[in-house]
Amino acid sequence: MKIALTGASSVGKSFLSDHLMKNDEFSKHIKKFITPDARSILDSMECKNTDRMTREDLRTFQLAYYKKKADLEKGESNFLTERSFIDVEAYWNVRDTFDMPINMKKMISAKCKDHAQGYDFHVYLPFGVVPFESDGYRSEDLEFHSRVDRKILSLLNEWNIDYIRLDEIDIEVRLGNVISRMENIHKKGSFEF
Repeated sequence: MKIALTGASSVGKSFLSDHLMKNDEFSKHIKKFITPDARSILDSMECKNTDRMTREDLRTFQLAYYKKKADLEKGESNFLTERSFIDVEAYWNVRDTFDMPINMKKMISAKCKDHAQGYDFHVYLPFGVVPFESDGYRSEDLEFHSRVDRKILSLLNEWNIDYIRLDEIDIEVRLGNVISRMENIHKKGSFEF
């Protein structure tokens, strides 16, 4: 089973993934956590804060993130990932290519859609449920994060992605909802562990 967390920055993806991987019920089915470390990619580019990066650097970063993510997930069939390819596409369109020709905007769209449709389900964490936290890397522009959030939700629906939405802040409720969805898929026989 492949499960992807999706959402803008500072919505609790890392916190949820940590708790899921430590949860006995979840980890008896999902043993591997796979995600490219965006911060290490930014560090290798000698870029720390996305608000201070040029548009070209942002596009270079996003393409590097896409490639590393695709390489890490290739051939894997049972894992949790902290970001979906939907996130990659959302940032690419909202921030990196919003004012560029259509061929540039669509450069990675089909590949991101194919990858995103390959997960068994997505866990969408809406922006604004968890208080925003600055980490020195992510943008401080809350309106930007709201636009990314709207794009992610739009792509989930446009691409016919199976997802659950977590509007609750309580980590136990979030864990329970993810585990329940995972168990429902198992019971329906659409996936064998």
